[in-house]
Amino acid sequence: MDSDQASNSTAEVVVVGAACLDVKGRPLGDIVAGTSNPGVVQISVGGGARNVAENLARLGTATALLSVVCQDDFGRTIMRQTEQAGVDTDHMLISCDQHSAAYMALQSAERALLVALDDTTATGALTPDYISDHAGLLEQARMVVIDANVPLATADMLLSICRAAGVPVALEPVTYAAALRYRWLPARFT
Repeated sequence: MDSDQASNSTAEVVVVGAACLDVKGRPLGDIVAGTSNPGVVQISVGGGARNVAENLARLGTATALLSVVCQDDFGRTIMRQTEQAGVDTDHMLISCDQHSAAYMALQSAERALLVALDDTTATGALTPDYISDHAGLLEQARMVVIDANVPLATADMLLSICRAAGVPVALEPVTYAAALRYRWLPARFT
C-alpha cells in the first residue's frame, strides 16, 4: 500500500527507513586472500528501521514500518518475515525502480566485522511526498523512529509533521557515514 488511506490502523510507534536482506559470512579458519575460503554464510532480513520495528513488535508494541521493497525475491522475503514478526507493513512502498536493499558483511572467525557493503539506495524512494501521504499515521503515533538511510529532505518533512503534532522522533544512526549526513538535524530531534 502506498497511501495512508485515512490511517485505518493506529501504531504506537512508526519506524521509517531501510528494510534489507542481510548476507553475513565468516571463515572457518584463516582467510587466504584471492580465493574462496571455507566458511559459514547466513541470510536473514535486516535493515536499521526494519530491525527496530521487529524488535518493538516482538515486545508487544503496535508498530508500523514505512520502508520500500521491490517485488523481487528479496522484497517478498523481507515483507513476509517482517509481517510474521507482527509489524504492520500495510503502508510500505512497493517500487521496482530499484532492487530491494541488501547488506553483505564479512566477519572474522570470532564474528568481529571485517568489512561490509550496504546497498540501501532503494530508500531514495522514501520521498517527502511519500511521508506527506502518511502524515495521519505519523501524527497518531506516540513516537517515530527514523534511520539515517532516509534522504535528508524526507527526514525534514517527517520532522515538520511530527513537530506540529507533538510526536517525539528518535534517530537510529545506522552507521558512522550515514549518521554524518544528519549532523545538521540534532536541534530538530527534540
